[in-house]
Amino acid sequence: MLTCLLPGVFSSLLHAQSKDTLSSPVLLQGTRSIIGIKPDENNSVITTGANLSELNINDAPSVMSVITAKEIEEMGYPDLTDILNLFPGIQVASDVQNCNGIGIRGNWANEGKLLFMIDGIQINDMAYGSIVMGLRFPTINISRIEFIRSSGSSIYGGLAGLGVINIITKKGQELSGHSIVTGMGYSRNAVSQARIAYCYGGQLIKGVELSVIGLINSGFKSNEQVVLPDSSQVNFRDSSQTNCVYVNLLLKYRSLKFQQMYEDYNWQSTYEAISSLFRTSHTELSYQLKRGAFSVTPYAFYKWQIPWNNQYGDPKQYDVQNIVATRFSGGLTAEGTFFKKLKFVGGLQGYTDYMRYYRKALYLKNGKPDARFNGVASFLEFNYSTRFANFFAGARVDRYAHFQAYIAPRLSVTKAFKFWHYKLIYGQALKIPTLQNINLSDHGNISPEHLTEMQAELGLSFRHIDVAVNVFDNTISNYIFYKYDLNTLTEFYQNMPGRIEVVGAELSAALKWGPFRASLAYANYYNRHNDIRATMVDSLDPSAGNLAFSRHKLSSTLSFRLSSRYSVTLTNIYRSGAYSYVQVNATSGEYGKVYFKPTDLLSVGFQSKNNFGFFDYYVGVRNCLNTHIYNLYPYQSGYQPTLDMGRELIVKLKFNL
Repeated sequence: MLTCLLPGVFSSLLHAQSKDTLSSPVLLQGTRSIIGIKPDENNSVITTGANLSELNINDAPSVMSVITAKEIEEMGYPDLTDILNLFPGIQVASDVQNCNGIGIRGNWANEGKLLFMIDGIQINDMAYGSIVMGLRFPTINISRIEFIRSSGSSIYGGLAGLGVINIITKKGQELSGHSIVTGMGYSRNAVSQARIAYCYGGQLIKGVELSVIGLINSGFKSNEQVVLPDSSQVNFRDSSQTNCVYVNLLLKYRSLKFQQMYEDYNWQSTYEAISSLFRTSHTELSYQLKRGAFSVTPYAFYKWQIPWNNQYGDPKQYDVQNIVATRFSGGLTAEGTFFKKLKFVGGLQGYTDYMRYYRKALYLKNGKPDARFNGVASFLEFNYSTRFANFFAGARVDRYAHFQAYIAPRLSVTKAFKFWHYKLIYGQALKIPTLQNINLSDHGNISPEHLTEMQAELGLSFRHIDVAVNVFDNTISNYIFYKYDLNTLTEFYQNMPGRIEVVGAELSAALKWGPFRASLAYANYYNRHNDIRATMVDSLDPSAGNLAFSRHKLSSTLSFRLSSRYSVTLTNIYRSGAYSYVQVNATSGEYGKVYFKPTDLLSVGFQSKNNFGFFDYYVGVRNCLNTHIYNLYPYQSGYQPTLDMGRELIVKLKFNL
């Protein structure tokens, strides 16, 4: 029954016999997609992320992993990056300006190929489609995290080519009143991070439900002092500070919902005297209409954002990066059942994107002060279930800006039995060029990327142990590639000819025996074909893997519940060695390929719950071995690596009021 290849999660996936309840249907990309999932007594694993309808995760038409609030509490990680890093296939790498991003199965996914959502609201920045990680987003109110380890474009569109992460938050009565969480990190004889979060859920007045979460966080991505391959010395504590303010508010009256999210996130660059700022506001209103086995949910959504706003940098270099962007979207989703076994889910969306430079006197590459891009999208998927198979067939059609309409189909055959399950998946996906992809291209002469995937999964489930294996084949063509001209200090995008094909496998096992929980997940990939080796992979040895990403990753977790109040958890993430092109001579500026050794990120923690009836605490040590964990840049552009935090003592206190 194993569908979750995430260490520490499997305990909640055993004995899935009954269903959760979904209070309302989910919405299209850019809107709230999962609302009100509440696990029942048997901890059934029911997902809506795969195709926006309620399914057992082993029957879903995608390969998926899930981690629940219980596991997050036991692991005690205050930073979301550490939680996501436990998912198989995910590796953290470094982007420009000390940005930490995500790679999936050996491919760099950060710039527009991984859709990141909170309650279905798209968090990716509108400029480049990226999601910057590191001391960002609260974990106090997470109900579960769903990770689609495959394309989601047939449902979610142009940013979901390699995967989808959706964080589902606790709401209303699930939050049970007021909670306050405060925590600190301590490393190298100094405070490494500090945060405070507030969470409330309940009835504001009769019939009106309120959920609110607020976070203030400040810290450093690293405190390491290292000698780089070019013999220069870097103190990351002086150049990796990060600050975040985050507020998420949800009001619900019967079938009417209003959600407002605001975030102010900024971080310091290590190798440049700049700081980068994300400032974002999301507003959404929706109403569910339900009649029998059918439901329709119309919605409206507005997003305003300053993405990648560079402070203190040279205006000649960075003003073309600083934009103001907005999106207004409206549409509806619908789902229903015919003849008991034939189900459908579909939707229609129209939206308008707007952009201008932050400095109003500047003109875009089109010679105008601003630009608008209109889009329309629709999707439809049918599901027919038999005794031996669930058949899924569907597609999404996107028409955006001046690009021709593109179709992203998906075909899946799945089935979960008592002791085993299987999945066969074929899908196509696309990455629609983002605002800056279009603006910084040659007169808008750029087109969407094309992605094709094939996957198969087989899982076995017994009383105390689960085992699953997954194999995949991902191909990317018409690759949208970033380039930077050092002579003119200009950045631009262009499509690269050829294709990239990555194949691999993921194997996992999980044990549940009394108070013990143990899990093991292994993931690897191999370059079957790569036509742009000169930038992404060593042309002489493609078997070494893509730049920045280890070919082998092994995640393991061991937890022991001492009593109903106390538990101990041990986690380790092993990554094999990886390559990167970095500066190797500070005098001449020469760059070369450098091998970075394998690493272990070993952490241990102790949790105590319900002290004096209202107080929980966690004490742990992250990176116990004090390993130098490098985040490498995935292209041959010569950017120096950044480092993760060294050994760190973490203390977290939670007050349930």
